[in-house]
Amino acid sequence: MRERSAGKTQEQAAAKANLSSRKTVRKYEFLGKLPSELKKAREYRTRSDPFEEDWAEVERMLEKAPELEAKTL
Repeated sequence: MRERSAGKTQEQAAAKANLSSRKTVRKYEFLGKLPSELKKAREYRTRSDPFEEDWAEVERMLEKAPELEAKTL
């Protein structure tokens, strides 16, 4: 976007941003946002929690002995 506001063409802006396509530059220019601004935070888990069943016990152990390390548990 900075390159385009400096008067460069879409091809020049794509080359400067190391993008393979002018189409990509056009998309971000149309949206008015950078790729980093378009990422949404994931609100779901991608895999099940392996400690889900045991977590209550782990918390109890840590409350009793806070010096315990992950390897010990």
